[in-house]
Amino acid sequence: MKNNIILLGFMGVGKSTIGKQLADVLEMDFKDLDDLIEKEEGQTVEGIFELKGETYFRSLEKSLINSLEINNTVLSVGGGTPCFNDNMHRLNGLGTTYYLKISPDKLAERLWVKRKKRPLLKDVKSIPELEQFIDDRLRDREKYYMMAENILDVNGKASCEILEDILKFVKKLK
Repeated sequence: MKNNIILLGFMGVGKSTIGKQLADVLEMDFKDLDDLIEKEEGQTVEGIFELKGETYFRSLEKSLINSLEINNTVLSVGGGTPCFNDNMHRLNGLGTTYYLKISPDKLAERLWVKRKKRPLLKDVKSIPELEQFIDDRLRDREKYYMMAENILDVNGKASCEILEDILKFVKKLK
């Protein structure tokens, strides 16, 4: 039985927040792939994007995922991680995957205030532009996200409700 939980979905959906809470409740370790990359590279994800570009960053993700040895861990991955380099196949092999699915309009509300901290959003000037960006990316990424073993609709749900939903799935697996 796979004893790791992998959270995926678009940036800003709450993967890291939910992941930390889930790890606490289940008494598991928590790891965030972006944090692991930052530690390995000695700079922020934003810095890596600015200095070396997205292609370099995606190669770091692939390398780290392929070398990752985790046990009894909740892992959250970046929004683009499942969509490159056959990463989704590897993630499904590492643990039970959960796609935290949210509507584009709810996502735009969440991301608008935090866009300057997101490398791919730092140049977005308006909410309509942000919504278009999200629509375009989701259209490309959804097919990868839908490869997750479990799909959770998180629209309008508080983190405690999302946590309860995941715990229901986890109990079914035991």
